[in-house]
Amino acid sequence: MDNGINPGQGSGAFVTDAFDLGVDAEANTQVTEAIRNFFGRTVKVNTGKPASNAEQLSEMTKGEYSKKSLLRMASRLITFGFSTSTARPSASGQGKDESWEFLDTQTGCDKSGGDDWEHVPETLSCDIDAIVLEAGGNNRLVIPDSELVQALGSLSFSSTAGNLETLYASEGLTLGDICQNDARNTCHIHSVAAAYLASPKSASVLTGMFREIEGEYVSVTLVDPVIGDVDIVVNKSRILSGNKDLYSYSSKGHGWPAILEKATQGLNLAFKQLYIEEKAKNGHESKFINDLRGELTHALDRNDDARLDYADLLLAMGRFPATDFDIESPASEPSLIIFDHIGLSDSSQSSKKEHLEVCLGLGVPVVVGTRKLENEQSLKGKIKVGWSTLTSGSPTGHAMAVLKAHTVVIQGKQIEGILVFDPAGEKKSPVMELDTYYKDGFVPQINEAVQFVSWDEVPQRFDRAVIAKGAPVFKNQQMPVNGDAV
Repeated sequence: MDNGINPGQGSGAFVTDAFDLGVDAEANTQVTEAIRNFFGRTVKVNTGKPASNAEQLSEMTKGEYSKKSLLRMASRLITFGFSTSTARPSASGQGKDESWEFLDTQTGCDKSGGDDWEHVPETLSCDIDAIVLEAGGNNRLVIPDSELVQALGSLSFSSTAGNLETLYASEGLTLGDICQNDARNTCHIHSVAAAYLASPKSASVLTGMFREIEGEYVSVTLVDPVIGDVDIVVNKSRILSGNKDLYSYSSKGHGWPAILEKATQGLNLAFKQLYIEEKAKNGHESKFINDLRGELTHALDRNDDARLDYADLLLAMGRFPATDFDIESPASEPSLIIFDHIGLSDSSQSSKKEHLEVCLGLGVPVVVGTRKLENEQSLKGKIKVGWSTLTSGSPTGHAMAVLKAHTVVIQGKQIEGILVFDPAGEKKSPVMELDTYYKDGFVPQINEAVQFVSWDEVPQRFDRAVIAKGAPVFKNQQMPVNGDAV
């Protein structure tokens, strides 16, 4: 549903180079030069038909029924009365069980319905182009809110004043800030961010991706497979259309997950602008344009429109900077493990389990993708995937972050596995501090934001794992397998 992942061909495939698109050397040099020249200046995306800002702030934003919210409700009804734990810590840490609304009716304001947004129209307090130019450094890109909104299909929008918004709390970026908007399919980006938050080393890298400019703008450093680091500058404002948030906010209101969505969307829009400009200069049918189109597969869909949400998990992980884990000869690109329908405790799968345990022990970010019904060949497989989806409340084709390897004791039996985080966040359950989840013996409920999955259940529920660059290289690697982005 969300991550655009498709299982690779063959068994036990492992990718170390996600971005080999098969372009010949001469064409690759020409295409790369065109892309670098485009980003070698401050690029301001301009489609010619930007949405208009009404500059009116809503009293509150409203949730609505969606497939995801209905799935969460069905999961709570199905699993009501049975769980894997006897006492779940509350969000306030008091140890008592808490209830929460079946469906979110208020997104972007506190649970009491109050709204602390100040009704101040957005004002441009600085010349952002000049500031970005003076900063120098990486390739630079400026994306106005109006262009982002127009790309999402809205003709008008309301926004807060960027200088009044909070990027993150004094304690920094937290797991509780992540709460994927049901209307968006951005689980891949949020899951990678959650995986980076799971260890101190990668968490500091994630924090370093954000730089506030003049209190109103944020520069986000993303990585592109062709040109390397790109600084994407977006407004810190919160955007609404039709009285609903267009980007993802939790009830805490910290904006960095939404800013990350803006930046990722903006980079793909810039690639679309590059493609349109080059087509106008070189002709639609030229070999150069075909080669350029091949390089931009990660940013454009089949209709040459910018990908706004869907992305292959490898490409999503590749957008984030590398972390130094103090190991020799680390992997230079994200890598992929494909799971068969065989428990990872089986001897034939031991290398996959051991490699994942080593990476998680080092604090390397890892994300997993849930299986899709359409890819299951047998009725038994479809039933397993369907039941897992209903009981967990997490969609098929969905990306989730792996927080750590974990051991639980259920009915006196010790079970090893992993803790995973659903980027729906507080829509599934209150999200606590990571230290709470990392305590020995912690057992979450089966349909909460954080879930326990045993090693034997991992390949039944997930079809792949993606490991961040900087990890140890998997010694039994096979030929690269690229997942399609849809």
